[in-house]
Formats: sequence, structure tokens, C-alpha cells
Amino acid sequence: MRKAEVERADPQQRQMLEVTRECLEDAGEFDWKGRPIGCFMGSFGEDLVEMFAKEAQQYGLYRVMGYGDFMLSNRVSYELDLMGPSQVVRTGCSASLVALHEACLTLSRGDCEGAIVGGANLIMAPGMTVAMTEQGVLSPDGSCKTFSADANGYA
Repeated sequence: MRKAEVERADPQQRQMLEVTRECLEDAGEFDWKGRPIGCFMGSFGEDLVEMFAKEAQQYGLYRVMGYGDFMLSNRVSYELDLMGPSQVVRTGCSASLVALHEACLTLSRGDCEGAIVGGANLIMAPGMTVAMTEQGVLSPDGSCKTFSADANGYA
């Protein structure tokens, strides 16, 4: 990515690129380029779209590519040269698990030889934080307890 792209890219894209590469390297995978590996990303937040809407003129060429969760998996697939299916899942709180389910289905059909699955939800806009807090979506203790009986929201 060019410097201008990096500066204007959704932090969720930058985060997923970094984490995906780290995961591949930690797993000892160094030969992924050009291979039929799928990329499935769950996404929930669109805070950056709201924030950028106020300054739309400043982002020019990178406005579409830089933000919007619809580009999340495509950015990872493109930058890592993955040649399998690339899909963003937007099902709210369940997005990452649904992305995992889609990856499993795709693998079982033989549409790719491997899959990368992830999820991103950066809450950056004050309006979204307030709305999610009012509706009891965010954890009051700032801790995520997935699948636990004492789970009380997102962190």
C-alpha cells in the first residue's frame, strides 16, 4: 500500500492486514502468495464512514478503497495475493462466527485449500459508543466473555 493509502485506510483494514500476516507467520506459513486461500472477515462497525462523511473532500482517490467494511476481506486478499474466495460477513454480533461457518462450507466444497477467518469491530465514533451503551450492547466491566454464562456485552 502506498503511504497515502495507509494514511486514509480504515484502521480495521490496517489491523486485519497486520494480524493476518502475523498469524500466517506464527503458523509457519510463508508460501501463501498466489494460492487458492479464502479470506472471510466478519465486520460490525462503520464508524469511519460516519467520521469521514464530514470531511469527504479530503480523501479523494482513496475514499472508496480506504474505508467501508465491504473492502475488509478484499484488501487482505489483494495485499497478500490470496486467490481464493473473499467475503465480508455483516450479521452484527455474530459476524465472525458466521464468517467461520462460511469458510468451513467453502472448504468442504473444495472451493479453496485453506481459509483465513477474522473479525473487526473498532468503535471509534462517540455516537456509536453512546448508542451501543444505551442499548446494553457494550460490557459495563469492559470485558468480553464469549460463550460464558456471565457474559454481559462486548468489550
